[in-house]
Amino acid sequence: MLSIPRYLVSLMGGKPVGHRFDNTIFLMISAVFAGYTVTKLHPDFLKEFEHPFVQFLVFYIIGISSHGGAVPPGGWGWGPFKVLWGGPFVFYDAILTTFVFQMLVYVTNTYYESKSQQNKGQTEEEKDNNNDYTDVLSL
Repeated sequence: MLSIPRYLVSLMGGKPVGHRFDNTIFLMISAVFAGYTVTKLHPDFLKEFEHPFVQFLVFYIIGISSHGGAVPPGGWGWGPFKVLWGGPFVFYDAILTTFVFQMLVYVTNTYYESKSQQNKGQTEEEKDNNNDYTDVLSL
């Protein structure tokens, strides 16, 4: 298995030359947003893709395909299956991308939940203010 320090060196532009995380991450981001084109599929089926392990598998497959049909560095295949193991670089890329997307889900959900709570609080405050104004007019 590839060591994490060697993987980090590769992320910074080191060997292998064929490993480019920027290409992989752009492909994965576009694939995630392209996935929204299938939102008409059954919601229970789509809900399965919210699980981090399923996301990892999807990102792993996308990572393999980001090498243009060639076997990724450290990967191997057998017979008609050109790539069975995408190699440690694809494996770590998929883990890193899953982590990044899980953080994005957490941050966006936290942001919009707090925004919703603020709006809810403002709506109740405006309602109270309107009641006070209405009471003044009714006198």
